[in-house]
Amino acid sequence: MESDGESSSGDDDHRKARHADSKTRNVDPAESQNIFQKYRIYITFLPVMIVLPFDKLMAFCLFIMLMEKTVLSTLSFPGLEFTTTATFLFGYRYGLVNGILLTLLVPNIALKLLKFWLWREYVNPDEWPVNFGLTTLIDFVVCAFGYMASQLSGVPLLAVFVLTLGVKSILNILRTRSSDVPEYMHSAVSSAVNLLLMIFIYKFVFHIIIA
Repeated sequence: MESDGESSSGDDDHRKARHADSKTRNVDPAESQNIFQKYRIYITFLPVMIVLPFDKLMAFCLFIMLMEKTVLSTLSFPGLEFTTTATFLFGYRYGLVNGILLTLLVPNIALKLLKFWLWREYVNPDEWPVNFGLTTLIDFVVCAFGYMASQLSGVPLLAVFVLTLGVKSILNILRTRSSDVPEYMHSAVSSAVNLLLMIFIYKFVFHIIIA
């Protein structure tokens, strides 16, 4: 009788262990997604910390683009974007071909997928996670201007960047075929934000991130 009791107790323990194991395996996908949402700010900027010891410029570009795609996207103020500065620096530092590849892969694919995964509430419901169009081509043009700046030793970098902002604004207005005030306002704010950012980079951190 005592051995039967021990056997019954052992069976109960075994069933409990299997039940606990099945609960561990069957994690609710919604609960898993909530964990990612809870720590999304850390997950978002993790690539910056990984890249920083190897390439300071790439880490800086990732940081400003991630700020734009995530934190700044929570604001409804138009024209807050840093991708122009980042793609310009891609062309300046990595050359024309590599810069264009980075412009395609980083802001137009990787960061869009990240935003769609972790910051979906700030994505247009009708927008595909990854899409290419005239805006992508305009990013390539900005990257080409960055490469041109690296080849013009006698021309100040800021002068080429101001020219880049002007060309991009014109292309954006032609792309939308719009003469309304909001489009002009968006281009003006975007140009001003990126120019101020580039002045800050040139004056204070350029020698650090380019080295």
